[in-house]
Amino acid sequence: MKPLSIALISRDNGVGLTADMNLLEGMLTEAGHGVRRVEWTDHAMPHVDVGIFLELWSPRLARYARKTVGVFNLEWFQSSWTRDLGRLNQLWAKSVESHAIYSQRLRLKTSTLTGFLSRDLNDPSVPRQATALHLRGHSDFKNTNEVIEAWRT
Repeated sequence: MKPLSIALISRDNGVGLTADMNLLEGMLTEAGHGVRRVEWTDHAMPHVDVGIFLELWSPRLARYARKTVGVFNLEWFQSSWTRDLGRLNQLWAKSVESHAIYSQRLRLKTSTLTGFLSRDLNDPSVPRQATALHLRGHSDFKNTNEVIEAWRT
């Protein structure tokens, strides 16, 4: 397969979005693709084969990508983005709930349930216990009741 030019379009915020970009950039680079990071507020970018929009959507940058992918977090999703989502070639849903919203409520045929990936920080020298910390923050989309119920069973 020919290597692709890929733009990761987001905000390099030093925390979650940066971690997402680092993970994707590492995987895509290891697979032989050329990856560049683009600030989502930029007005232009070099033309690429694939533009991956992480959490943030910019219709003005979409025109610079031959194919577009959206990877959005429901708690930060702006309703104003809905009118442009048909321009995405693929919409990757990190959760069953987001996939249901995209495919059933918004009737988008491009939604695919992908799940999500995180860095593996498992240090075998650290003793493990069955505990959890669930941070809801200001989001109603964290399924707190389902998390509690899962830990009860």
